[in-house]
Amino acid sequence: MTYRLQALYDRLRLHVAARFGPLFGSWYRHFHTPPTGSLSELLSLFSRALGPGLTVVQIGANDGLKRDPLHKYIRRDGWRGILVEPQRQVYEHWLAPLHGRNPRIETVNAALGPEDGETELWCVAFSEARWATGLASFDRARLQEVLEMDHACREAAREGVAIPVDRDARVRPERVQVVSPTTLLANAGLDTFDLLFIDTEGFDFEVIKLFDVANTRPRMVVWENDHLSKEDARACTRHLQDAGYNVTQLGPNSCAVREPPAQLESFLGHPR
Repeated sequence: MTYRLQALYDRLRLHVAARFGPLFGSWYRHFHTPPTGSLSELLSLFSRALGPGLTVVQIGANDGLKRDPLHKYIRRDGWRGILVEPQRQVYEHWLAPLHGRNPRIETVNAALGPEDGETELWCVAFSEARWATGLASFDRARLQEVLEMDHACREAAREGVAIPVDRDARVRPERVQVVSPTTLLANAGLDTFDLLFIDTEGFDFEVIKLFDVANTRPRMVVWENDHLSKEDARACTRHLQDAGYNVTQLGPNSCAVREPPAQLESFLGHPR
């Protein structure tokens, strides 16, 4: 599928998903089978084990649809919760419309931080495609490095855009609102939640620490490990194990579960 056809398909899918959410839920309920051993299968089993109304907090939701493993279970099982995305264009054009008719889901246009305020997020300057918005980072140098990797070059070529020769011209700052976990949960009226799902391009361990999981105690935490240094990846695993979680890796993601349901034992081995 060409990039232009893919873009048209994505807009159509957003329109259908936003307007006919119950139909999506029914389709996922009766016809969707996640790949064996995948993160999607783990989320499906976890959702069925906890039952209807699972509560999720997603940090770095992006468009909430493409490459997002949560949407199908939000629809299928009637999840409640908060989806957080700092990029205004992505939030206004994708995430907010997607869930605008769903009273169980609150979308928030902000980044997560230790206290309320503002900060600078670095974004791809020459594209607003999904591959590019998924790279936004608080670390300017990190984003510039990623844009020199083969994946970014392939995606830019597929889109038909040129990556600027000047490294500084490849990225742009976007001033974004910052909300603390305390404010985020209080505004949504949440005292507890079941799933913390994080995709923040290398900021994932900081998010876990900000949520103080030893005290907030979500049943499951999922984060992206690809962008963490080896040292931070090990420290993150130890941090969650010390808080009483069983930790496993699923490809580019890691998952920590507290008091794992029996349905998850095939993923986690023998729970600690």
